[in-house]
Amino acid sequence: MRRFNVEVIPPPRSETPNREDLKLIVGQPIDIEIGSGTGDFAIQYAKKHPERNLIAIEKTKIRFGKFSRKREAQGAPKNLFPIHAHAIHWVSHNIELESIERYFILYPNPEPKRLNQRWYAMPFMERVLQTLVDGGEITFATNISSYCREA
Repeated sequence: MRRFNVEVIPPPRSETPNREDLKLIVGQPIDIEIGSGTGDFAIQYAKKHPERNLIAIEKTKIRFGKFSRKREAQGAPKNLFPIHAHAIHWVSHNIELESIERYFILYPNPEPKRLNQRWYAMPFMERVLQTLVDGGEITFATNISSYCREA
């Protein structure tokens, strides 16, 4: 597996919240969902766990727009921070080492076919592991049994 080099990752296009904004979150754990889609999990998780902060990252414009509208319609939980950006870029430039308690990677598309481009096998997973606190968790879910066995 290739080593992940954060220095070659371009900065994210999304500017807020950023590393400085996250410093304002004090005393509560921070979790990240990568690929939040239209926000169903993120909104429910934030409402169910008001003692935690959830950064929900979605790169596609259409899904992020739906997510934003749903979030507003559901009262915009204060502990939910939606990010419209590529997760690799955003996490690489905004998340400190050993600062995240939980990652959620829920139902990622197993395509493309190249193994090193699937989430669990990407060099970026090295960075994810570096940003986890001691004892942190990664929840990886799929409904494709062959993908589950492979991962």
